[in-house]
Amino acid sequence: MQRLPWPAALLALAGLVTACRGEEAPPAGDAPSLLASAVAPVTSSVVGAPPVPAAPRPAVANPNPLKLPPRDLDLAAGARVFAVPEAMLNGARLGSTLVLHAAEVVSRDGDALLLQTRQGAPYKLHPGYVIPVEASAKRPGVGDPVIAEWAGVLRHGVLRAWKKDRPLVRFFDTSDTGDRLLDDAILMRAQDGFRPGNHAAARVGDDLVHVLLVSPVEGESRRWLALGLAGAAMLVEEIALSAIPVRWEPKEETAVLAESLGKMRPGVVKALDRPGLASVKFDRAGRPSVVGWGFLMPPLRGSR
Repeated sequence: MQRLPWPAALLALAGLVTACRGEEAPPAGDAPSLLASAVAPVTSSVVGAPPVPAAPRPAVANPNPLKLPPRDLDLAAGARVFAVPEAMLNGARLGSTLVLHAAEVVSRDGDALLLQTRQGAPYKLHPGYVIPVEASAKRPGVGDPVIAEWAGVLRHGVLRAWKKDRPLVRFFDTSDTGDRLLDDAILMRAQDGFRPGNHAAARVGDDLVHVLLVSPVEGESRRWLALGLAGAAMLVEEIALSAIPVRWEPKEETAVLAESLGKMRPGVVKALDRPGLASVKFDRAGRPSVVGWGFLMPPLRGSR
């Protein structure tokens, strides 16, 4: 008996079925649709097949993980700021590491700001985690202390020169203190006092801790969101803070308080590297350390 090829056999079977029903057999050109109708029920009704999981949605970061109270910042779209990046928000709590990156305001989103950093998508952030840049502030002059962007992060230094409208800055809180020529970077003149972006000394127990001020937190008493050693987030009562001058050049052999391992420790100036740097010998064994403006201050009453 001659065997038919399987498409022909399938057509013959279809013709037999339709003949029994009194219908006309489909023409040969309809074979593909017949195959599709024969195969489709098998592929679409597999018993017990697990459902295909949907692609996970990206987690939306909490714009206010420390539950700071409202803060009104009147910032227009395009305003430049320093802000905590989205990657550091999820799971953040007091003691977590926070770093301030350069960003730009996209718009307002209710009580939050919609920000865009140099990398990643726009994200929402409570204004308490933001240091605004005063666009109308006086342009820094040569020798002025500055808050500036380096490698996308907030840093402190002194303006050494302007070179074709590009600032040349010596930084105090980078791996080296060589002069760096900046291009399209945030730059603003630092001013004394309790201001976002300035350093302060915070009395914590028996220690005097060196902190970076981020934003005031209003309540029964004013507190500050501040960052300590390695960017550790803390809330400090303003009454426990002492302002560190943004510019101070003591003479050699002057007694000072200078930052060391996150604390303000007593020492003596042994040499100066103007502008902004001093070599300090601490009241302990060890070689002198080089510290800059914002990291040294006159001794406080009763601190020595």
